[in-house]
Amino acid sequence: MDKEKTGQLIKEARIRNKLTQAELGDMLGVTNKAVSRWEKGESFPDVGVLEALSNALNIKIEDIVTGGEQGEDISRTLTDLVNTVKLQRRQLSRQKKKQIVLSIVFLIYIGLSVYPKLMAYLGRSIDIVNGIVLLMAAMFVFLLVISPKGIPAEKSASRFDVIISVIPVLTGLYAIILMGMTLITLSKGQRPFGIEPHHVGPFLSNQLLVIFIVNVCYTALLVFSSIRNNEHVGRIAYIAAGAFNLATCYTNMLCNMASAEAGWNLFVMTTIEVTAVVIVAIVADIIMNKRRKS
Repeated sequence: MDKEKTGQLIKEARIRNKLTQAELGDMLGVTNKAVSRWEKGESFPDVGVLEALSNALNIKIEDIVTGGEQGEDISRTLTDLVNTVKLQRRQLSRQKKKQIVLSIVFLIYIGLSVYPKLMAYLGRSIDIVNGIVLLMAAMFVFLLVISPKGIPAEKSASRFDVIISVIPVLTGLYAIILMGMTLITLSKGQRPFGIEPHHVGPFLSNQLLVIFIVNVCYTALLVFSSIRNNEHVGRIAYIAAGAFNLATCYTNMLCNMASAEAGWNLFVMTTIEVTAVVIVAIVADIIMNKRRKS
């Protein structure tokens, strides 16, 4: 069996039947990305969809298995098919185990990210911030190493996809601008946003809590989706994780800063550290992605 020949056969038959990858995927109950991987020769169609694939493309199952090669030894073909089934089962088992491991690690990570908020009143603001940054860096390394190596299928992004993808960037920038403007205004002895001084803390905490929740959910969605679709986690996940960790650091900072000046120094340090970790993770991901494609 030759996955590349089978992939080429599927692609030619799909085009001949005037079907898109998405349409063929819908007919078979799989994603368009799975179809893309078949056509690129990166994987072989699951045995359970061979009959439906044969009917959808009007080609013989034997041709799918052999890649359309004539005179293929049927006994060798059957042996290859059995080996493929065994391999698919092992891959599915590994994928499920990886999903369980990643889910557990991510939940523990979220728990540890929330923990500093609960311990903020201990007065160890800098130590907690550095701990969060180190924890975030460790999580990024984990995602770079353990997440699937599959490359997402190329497709044009819809307007909704574009809007959704900028949420982590906008919320992260909003958190930075919000905290920066507040601290600058307080250092001048003025009321930020026209709010009474004793209302500033609750106002900022509520804003940061929303940013935290939105980006935690966004990151979780990207991470678990990458495992389910056997694709490498998107780089936007690093920005989303940076945004909710930034919200955690800022919330802790609010509970511990003695003055606006002291808060400003911690704000600058925290923002630089978190941003640097995110940038390094994205650069590392770009380098690894180029290696996977080469």
